[in-house]
Amino acid sequence: MDNHLKHTMKHTKRKLAGLALAFSLILATAASAKIAVGDYIDLSGYVGASARYQKTDRDQGVADDDSAKLDLDALKLSASLKYNALSAKVSAYVPGSTLDDANSDGVFITEAYLSYAPGKGFTVSGGRFLSWIGYEPFDLDQQWNLTAGLGPMSHLVPNYHDGVRLEYTSGKISLGVAALDSVYNDEYAVVSLGRHLPTAAPYRGDTDARNGLGGEFTIRYQDEAFSFGATLAAEWNSDTFKDGAYAPDLSRGDIDYGLYVFDFWAQYYLSCTKTTLGAEFIYQRISPKNSSGIYQESLAAGDTLFDATQYAVLLSARQELTDRWSVAGTASFGELKYFDESTALRFAKVAVSPCFALAKNIDLRAEASWTNYSEDTRYNWDSGRSNACKEEYFAGVQMVFKF
Repeated sequence: MDNHLKHTMKHTKRKLAGLALAFSLILATAASAKIAVGDYIDLSGYVGASARYQKTDRDQGVADDDSAKLDLDALKLSASLKYNALSAKVSAYVPGSTLDDANSDGVFITEAYLSYAPGKGFTVSGGRFLSWIGYEPFDLDQQWNLTAGLGPMSHLVPNYHDGVRLEYTSGKISLGVAALDSVYNDEYAVVSLGRHLPTAAPYRGDTDARNGLGGEFTIRYQDEAFSFGATLAAEWNSDTFKDGAYAPDLSRGDIDYGLYVFDFWAQYYLSCTKTTLGAEFIYQRISPKNSSGIYQESLAAGDTLFDATQYAVLLSARQELTDRWSVAGTASFGELKYFDESTALRFAKVAVSPCFALAKNIDLRAEASWTNYSEDTRYNWDSGRSNACKEEYFAGVQMVFKF
């Protein structure tokens, strides 16, 4: 038996063992939303698996490709502690190959923070926590679709980062400010503008405060019918994009930059028809400062490094048909301009996702989606050859157990 086959079998056994454990926990507690452990600790989590098919129509002269997967999507187990003014949360997250093929062998601590609420609406927290940026939930048990509604622009939404944050809540309004080691997990991937590169820290901050710091400020409003959130993030970074640890063929110099992200979303619930409507606008700007390597050579040749900008718009709706049936739909579009002001990406995506609640804590979902690329040069920046996407077709079925 060769080493690759042994590794595959070992990986499969590990996933099956994790699934079996999660199924046992969930089915044993199917009547409750959380598992209480004593007076102060609650356990919660989910496990999801899916069958997925995707076909990509590429540029003329480049072979199209398709993929079919049947695998774990993600498994998560969280422990929450509450004792007087103190609270804490720790979460272990296992991504599957359908959502994160590069890290599907790992177990990640996505949340690990301690909070203190001194009173009068204030809460201070420190550790690793989920970003305030983004309308679509990170966790499977709260999602409507199998794929991100923002499609190829989903990289604009950070997941987890490390730092400290202060929150203030008064009635229906919440304010928050956070100091972070980085806004995104990996600065290399940030400068590469969303190309799917392996990252050393997929569900945490970049763990290096010496190369720059970031921050987030948010304001939110929520009542039974209407809610909105606006978040501004900024980061000033230096000494990045240099060492080739993740993708040696793309590492050709250093670039210092300022990073700015603005995200606004709003949601309205019509109780008379049980309809939820949502919208989001997200914008990112990277402003290069000093540079070296190929960047410095470009400047010496008289070229100019402009700001790289990206934006995306998401519209979504979810209709409850019966107590068990619902259907959701999303439409999105966006554009990416690189440092030379060329349009590297322009897309539009539509998706439809029906959902059936098999039980209180078990959902069966499906999705059919189509993505059109009117411009896509992400794949030939460094290779010098075209490998552009023209269209993508996706279909999948997913089951999610949650507790």
